[in-house]
Amino acid sequence: MYKVTGADDVKRAFDQLPKKIVKKSLRKPLRAGAKIFAAEMKKTVPTGETKALKKSVKVRSGKRSRSSIKVVASVGGIDRSEGDVGTIEYGRGPGGWHKGDIPKDPFVRPAFENKKIQAERVVLDNLVTEINKHV
Repeated sequence: MYKVTGADDVKRAFDQLPKKIVKKSLRKPLRAGAKIFAAEMKKTVPTGETKALKKSVKVRSGKRSRSSIKVVASVGGIDRSEGDVGTIEYGRGPGGWHKGDIPKDPFVRPAFENKKIQAERVVLDNLVTEINKHV
């Protein structure tokens, strides 16, 4: 057939390849991109004594379906000893059941902004490699 080299070629190849091969070709590249975000989040996450929030940064596969693939770089788990991720990221004003202000200390959005171009490049490069295995 032809060799896939860039984003336009990837789109064309996806239109021509069977859906099963397309889904299979997406897994590795999406995980590689998510790992870049996860690594950056681990570098910038505010840590307390337990480092529980830092340990909770993971790359996971999302819910599967026949028509889509999801890969997620997530933060948080059961251990909330260092606070809720949303509260740390966005802060919280005074009032309500808690006492006092909690200033925001964002780390998820800055990690995304700092690494989105690098992650996009890695995903595209990995997609090209995966698709070239099948064309």
